[in-house]
Amino acid sequence: MNLRERFTKGCLQFADDHRLIEDLWAELEKKYTEKGRHYHNLAHLENMFAELDTVKDKIADFSTVSFSVFTTMLFMTLLRKRTRKRVRKWPF
Repeated sequence: MNLRERFTKGCLQFADDHRLIEDLWAELEKKYTEKGRHYHNLAHLENMFAELDTVKDKIADFSTVSFSVFTTMLFMTLLRKRTRKRVRKWPF
């Protein structure tokens, strides 16, 4: 299963708005393919899922754990963006 399919499957656990899910994927894909992304990019997500898949049979609610990878990465992206704005305003 590719990243987009994993993301869609995860979102469908919580919402059935396919248009919204597509828009969220487009935003995630846009952010994770930006030129300046050297580590937290789509390849990083693929590697995380490759590692996670090796213990899939040991995780009771694998689909929720799998989806949490996306939500964590999105949260980190938003936090990084907000922190950068705040750092620029620091007086020192």
